[in-house]
Amino acid sequence: GGGGFIPDLVEGEFLTVWRLNREFAESDDIPGVRIPNASFPGVVSTLPGPAQLADMLQREQQLANAGGQVSLPSPIGASPPAICGPNGSAADECLRTIPPREHGGNMDIRYLQAGVSIYLPCFIEGCGLTIGDLHYAQGDGEVSGTAIEMSANIWVTTELVTDGPDLSFGPHYEGMSRVLDIPSRRFYAVTGIPIKNTGEVPPDMNYLNSD
Repeated sequence: GGGGFIPDLVEGEFLTVWRLNREFAESDDIPGVRIPNASFPGVVSTLPGPAQLADMLQREQQLANAGGQVSLPSPIGASPPAICGPNGSAADECLRTIPPREHGGNMDIRYLQAGVSIYLPCFIEGCGLTIGDLHYAQGDGEVSGTAIEMSANIWVTTELVTDGPDLSFGPHYEGMSRVLDIPSRRFYAVTGIPIKNTGEVPPDMNYLNSD
């Protein structure tokens, strides 16, 4: 971990090595503690098309120009080197993968467990599905960069949905309520990427201009 929302209250980092099995994780560094298996992929994404990529690069540059906190394309340590590295063919167009975007990405949603369906937009031929950053367990969001990381093999079923939901502001997902521990049989959830045009006030923030 380290960093996150309260770096002024959390000093340094604490690295723990866990022994994992199908049921729980244990560590000699934290004796007497068992973390139940609630594994899921932190990254689920499709690839943006040229138009979406241009929009993302433009708005993130505008945010940086305004003094906002954003990670702009950087060739240092970027992968694949032939495309995103110092001499890459598109080094200035490679989005950093820390933040999620409209096409998914590093969402770190702990409810994307086995049996859950996720709806992702498809912007290019073949969609470019990507899955990774597997977590054995995590809180509600990878707060302060804290999760039990692991390697894994994952099996998924894909379907091209032509009349699916509006995914303009991010992916949707649904599944059995057991992953949420709520008193209903199923759940349906949406994500929300706060995207707006310059000078525009979203309807849900109109109250900020009220007396």
